[in-house]
Amino acid sequence: MIENELTDSITLCRYCRQSVPVDARKCHHCGEQLAVPSQLQQTTHKVFKAIGVGTAILSLFFGLKEAYFFIQERQQQRTMASSYFAAAEHFLELDSLTYAEESLKRALSINPNDQHLRARVFLLRADHFLDEVDFYGMQIPETRFDIVPEMIVNGFSLLSNGFPADDRAKLLLTLARLLQYDRQWQTSKGISDLFAQAYLLAPGTAEIAYWYGEWLLKKENKDRGVVLIQEAAVADPDMTLYTTALGKAQAALRDYRAAFQSFMRAIDSRPDQDKLQNVRAANAAKQMLANALVDADNLSTITGTEFFGMTFDDRLAVTRYALKQSGKVQLQLLAARLFHHTGHNDEAEILIRKRLGHYSSRNPTQELELFAAILGAQNNVTEREQVLDILAAKKEMLTYEEVLETGFKDKHWYKIGLKLSKEEDARGVLVMAAYEHYPFYKAGVRSGDRLFKLGHRSIHDMSSITRLILSFSPGTNVPLKIVRGSIELDLTVTVE
Repeated sequence: MIENELTDSITLCRYCRQSVPVDARKCHHCGEQLAVPSQLQQTTHKVFKAIGVGTAILSLFFGLKEAYFFIQERQQQRTMASSYFAAAEHFLELDSLTYAEESLKRALSINPNDQHLRARVFLLRADHFLDEVDFYGMQIPETRFDIVPEMIVNGFSLLSNGFPADDRAKLLLTLARLLQYDRQWQTSKGISDLFAQAYLLAPGTAEIAYWYGEWLLKKENKDRGVVLIQEAAVADPDMTLYTTALGKAQAALRDYRAAFQSFMRAIDSRPDQDKLQNVRAANAAKQMLANALVDADNLSTITGTEFFGMTFDDRLAVTRYALKQSGKVQLQLLAARLFHHTGHNDEAEILIRKRLGHYSSRNPTQELELFAAILGAQNNVTEREQVLDILAAKKEMLTYEEVLETGFKDKHWYKIGLKLSKEEDARGVLVMAAYEHYPFYKAGVRSGDRLFKLGHRSIHDMSSITRLILSFSPGTNVPLKIVRGSIELDLTVTVE
């Protein structure tokens, strides 16, 4: 009886076939629902299931749509950034740093966390500023230097990134150059350290060697500076800026033979240059070559036996080359002397005539003497005599001073009428001529007299007289003491 009651109260789960109570709604073995849901429950379940599926589908749709637009936007940004990069490269090829900088700034606004792009923008901004300073010097507006501190801070912050050695060396080099224009920076050691670090990271880089060398030249380490600039010129022989700088440094060390060769290489490279700084360097080398020749001649005359290890053929070659590049007056005179000394008198004559023009006593004595020597070498006796006469007159003029009147415009002009020797003598100034109708002649002064005192003041030269005369009013009688032979005479000059 009891067994039948237990059997009636227990049934088997239709899912796992385990014994469960008849009235159980859920199998405690497998967890499945045992009670058959009502029609309402089934309907409700289907409705909620349908809603859930619809919601899931809509969520999936909108999620995919959001993802699609996000991917599309990122792709557009990448495309735009690439376009700005391409524009920047194009402007760099055109040497238009302003537009290249602006293009990279816009690319950075799209990818603000791109450290390599930050470095690129920093380097371009700095190069733009440094090129401007190199071109205009310190003449650029003071406000232009306001960006330097901000660039320096930005540059040092970039050093904390793990850039490759070459990129890091470029950052160090740029910072070293910028610090030279920072109004707040007071020590040069920091700059030297930055250059040294950059050189250690990339010792074969011509740009680093060049700017490091230029810095050392400023710091009076000329020998090391020249070595570095020479290293740059060898590493990048097409960079005329380096070759010209090398010639300038060699000339400063008085290694003129090497300097001449460097300048000529720089000038010869001019037709092949397209970068503005190289074109400017090649043009500057022309004048530097002329200046170096003149400086070398001042130290050791170019017509001498020894001239910085150069033969006369070497000297002629360099001088002819320099004449084609520069019209410097001193260079023309130097060349005329060299041509005359080496027997090339026709070339010498062309140069000296170009310099003298319609020659007269106003031309410098040295130039007239050279002209006379050239004419003599050409057996041009007649013209040589004319030049010698001019020289004789010039030499005579050097021995005396002559003043007929002195004074100021729109004021009274005082009469003097004297020709005095420039020879110094304790007995007074020798009178070479006292002209009639002038105050000193009227006072009794004659040729051969020596003027000793005027108005109780000693006379040393013509200016001693003119300065004193100008302090008197016309009609004033001024005492004059002279020496005639061995006799002292007291005379009176009336100022006119």
